[in-house]
Parts: sequence; C-alpha cells; structure tokens
Amino acid sequence: GKKQIIPVIRDDETADSMDTRDPKVWEENGVYYMILGSTYKHETGRVILYSSKDGENWSYLSQCRMKNYGYVIECPDMFEVDGQRIFTGCPVTPVRCGDKIEYEAVSGYCLADFDTETGRLELEDNYSLIDYGGDFYAQQTNLDKDGRRVMIGWMQNWAFVNQHAETEPWFGQMALPRELSIVDGKLIQRPTKEFD
Repeated sequence: GKKQIIPVIRDDETADSMDTRDPKVWEENGVYYMILGSTYKHETGRVILYSSKDGENWSYLSQCRMKNYGYVIECPDMFEVDGQRIFTGCPVTPVRCGDKIEYEAVSGYCLADFDTETGRLELEDNYSLIDYGGDFYAQQTNLDKDGRRVMIGWMQNWAFVNQHAETEPWFGQMALPRELSIVDGKLIQRPTKEFD
C-alpha cells in the first residue's frame, strides 16, 4: 500500500508535542485542510493549520495564536455558515468572553478570516460562548445530506467526568444536534427540525 506521511509534531515554533490534538479535516476546492488545537508555551492558545493535495501527504501551513482564548485550545473546527466563516473551539481556561472572564470548561466561537491561497488565519478577539453552563464541550460540525451545518457536542463537564461508578452501564451523553445559521453576525443554534 501507499506510505502515508503524517505531520510530526515537535516542540518548536510550529507546535507543541504534548498539547497539540483534536484534528479536524475538510476539503475546499480540491485541497484538504487540517486544523489542530495547541498551545504556545502553555501561555497562549493557538490553532495550527496543515494542507494536503491528496489527503495523505501533509505540509505545515500556518498558525494563529489567541491571547484571550485560554492557554490551550481543544476541539477546533472551522466552517462556513450563510457565507460567513466561523471558528469554534474549547479553550482551557481562563478565557475572556466580552467583559467577563470564564473559568469553567467553555465552548465558544468567533468570526474567522481564512485565506486559502496564503494560509493566513485571523480570528476575532470577541470570543462568544456557544452554550452557557459547563455541560457542552468538544463540539464538532458536519454538513448533512441536505446541506445543513449541524453541530453536536459532549453533554458532560470536567467537574463530574471522574465520578463514573463501575456499576453504571453508561456515563455522559451527546447533546441534541443543532442546526446552525448566522443572524446579524451571531451564531444561532436550533435543534434540527427532526426533533419538532
């Protein structure tokens, strides 16, 4: 079979070998892109981008450091809704949301500007919460067969994640899938119509 070349994460200016994780891959105009969550010196959250022409051989593309987004970013995602590119992620706190500093595990979003030609990624400083409360984390989106952008997340929180009893058949669950749209520059979420 073919030999697949996977990015090697090293401790340097491009990544952090211990805290670079959660790849999300998508395709645009015949090019594959991969975004990963990471940290810069465990002080600043950052995301790292790779690109590939065949989905097997990956090259470092760029990164974006975000001073107001915690010290590590987990579960990043980037996508378009209603013609607007959106970044979502889970900063390991503290993170500034407007005038307030959040210290719980948070899921948030901001508007993104991604130049596919140069690989430059710019994220708004105005980070907004996706969900209020600590029980929605690690969200990811996909397009469904009807072209809707649908988000699903982990309905659990870090305060209780280690309280699972061996006798329980399951622990935690996923939230209802949410259809996304943009209204007046804000990310709007509604349970998919199948739940009506």
